Amino acid sequence: FSSQVALSPRSRSFAVPQRGDEASQGKLAVMISAERSQSQSPRSPGAAAGAPFLSICVTDPVKMGTGVQSYISYRVITKTNLPEFEGAEKIVIRRYSDFEWLHDRLAEKYKGIFIPPLPEKNAVG
Repeated sequence: FSSQVALSPRSRSFAVPQRGDEASQGKLAVMISAERSQSQSPRSPGAAAGAPFLSICVTDPVKMGTGVQSYISYRVITKTNLPEFEGAEKIVIRRYSDFEWLHDRLAEKYKGIFIPPLPEKNAVG
């Protein structure tokens, strides 16, 4: 599915819009925008060009293996102009269990903030 998440560091909350047209394509896009105060200056030339952003797209589900050994892998593409990250784009492959682990850590660390549920494990494949 496709979704964008806007995160405000000051309010520590985010909103997830309704599912988009890409639901049948197995894609998830997350957009996180950070606010900077005027006292903070950008630490890299790329950050000065526009508002800071972090875009994460989860796409290309692929079934790996057969039988009980099978699993789904996903391509995760991250794009940003935030100076905390080395490079503007990263691409990695992750399994569903990696997303479960991340979801659990976020829910544990940010109690009181709604962490959207993961899609069902068998939704693709």
